Amino acid sequence: MSCPEFVGRADELDLLAATFERVLDGRAATILVGGEAGIGKTRLVEEFCGRARGRGSFTAAGVCVPIDGGGLPFGPVVGVLRDVARQVGEPAASVILGPVRFSLGLALPGSADPAEAYPGPARVVDDLAKTRLFEAILASIVRLSERSAVVLAFEDLQWADSASAELLSFLTRNLTDAKVLLVGTYRREELGRDHRLRPWLSELGRHNRVTHLRLEGLDRDEMARMIEGIVGHQPEWTLVDAVWARSQGNAFFAEELTATRHNKSLSPELQGVIMSRVESLSEPAQQLLRGAAAIGATADHELLVSLDLLDSDSLDGALAETVDRQILMVDPVGAGYRFRHTLLREAVYAALLPGERRRLHHRLATVLAAEPLLGAPVPGHGVAELAAHWWAAGEWAETLSASRAAAHADMAAWAFPEALAHLERALSAFDRLPAADGPGEVVHLGLLRWHRTPLTWPGTGSAPSSWPTPPSASPLPSPTRGPRLAATPWSDEVPGVSGTPTRPSSLMNGRPRSCLSTRHRQSSSECWLSKPAG
Repeated sequence: MSCPEFVGRADELDLLAATFERVLDGRAATILVGGEAGIGKTRLVEEFCGRARGRGSFTAAGVCVPIDGGGLPFGPVVGVLRDVARQVGEPAASVILGPVRFSLGLALPGSADPAEAYPGPARVVDDLAKTRLFEAILASIVRLSERSAVVLAFEDLQWADSASAELLSFLTRNLTDAKVLLVGTYRREELGRDHRLRPWLSELGRHNRVTHLRLEGLDRDEMARMIEGIVGHQPEWTLVDAVWARSQGNAFFAEELTATRHNKSLSPELQGVIMSRVESLSEPAQQLLRGAAAIGATADHELLVSLDLLDSDSLDGALAETVDRQILMVDPVGAGYRFRHTLLREAVYAALLPGERRRLHHRLATVLAAEPLLGAPVPGHGVAELAAHWWAAGEWAETLSASRAAAHADMAAWAFPEALAHLERALSAFDRLPAADGPGEVVHLGLLRWHRTPLTWPGTGSAPSSWPTPPSASPLPSPTRGPRLAATPWSDEVPGVSGTPTRPSSLMNGRPRSCLSTRHRQSSSECWLSKPAG
């Protein structure tokens, strides 16, 4: 499911158009469009080519095809020239392409069997054979540009074979005054430090006729327009916010999330696309990512070390690999790492087996309880993080204690929705405790009273001057929110609790918004989708 209209990319289209104006003046140029998979590179190039055709220009495209050991030899070049032959037809194709067609084994337009029309590529018999082929292709493109300006697109250069890469460099340096614009697209995340084409791309990018265009995600307004095109009406702001936050502007991710907006889990297609990147990494790197996904949106380096997933040398190598492949990024502070994409973390976390997930969270909770300084640095956030891990580890007594403390901290900060989430989880953890191990009915009634407190404050007025003092805590609410709300907050049947019930929506009237950090708010919201271990 995709948006029928082209959305956004105004600045990128302006750059392409300005470059094309110089091409029309007789100055050949090359543009390299880089971006992650699904960001919209192909859609941008298609939109630009459509506009170029509208001005009477000729466009053709070829795609690099990955095969074991490298790309298909001359794959994108053959694709471009075949597209040219198909569009111009005979006899123009023979005049324009000339001997190139025989050298590369290109069929006549309409030929049913290319093998019968041509014997295939000529055998290389001397050192100048490649030079003559390159010169013949250059001459064919120049002849084509004499009819009209030309745009030739080469897609997915990260899979280009060495011969095609060399030809693109040759054309960039030798087209000079021809009215030709070469456009190449590539996936940035796949050009790691060991990629065979990375030096070539860097060298090509230094040429004065080459322009780099780096695609980033769509902004929120552009995302809203795209979602509107998909669903056929103006979307709710909640849907736009959710899709934009999770996709981070990636058009393909946003389309998949919108199409499966009624499902809580990622679609198999999206999960497969994301995990294909992860599964191409080494086993130590994948093990590292599983630990980082359990930690959360950001992972402090020392906390990763404390998990004891890998020895120090292997950990450094795995971190370098994941950063180089643009799966993890060094956080702005420089003390840890974060997933480049929220959905990357979601996919890795969803792929964890239940036992592994539980063990990772138990290890994290144990470490954070022993060394609180490894957790979130803001007061109150660390205990919220701790509670999240105890909950995911299925340790109900520890969850109860930590969640009560987290609720206390949140209410002190006027973060009522987050406090309610902690209390919900505390109640759920209490219900899961064996009767013999439970802290007793007094604590249960205290939780119910706390649970009701943030819901019953009037929209105006002041907060209580003092709070009960519970132990330590953390986020992740319980999935029993609905039943709890029905059972306790809207009645005066809880012993020792009185007052007029007030709907939660009135709580924020005239109140400051939650001052919790993004890390804390994310952990609080994610818990609604989580399921208790065990």
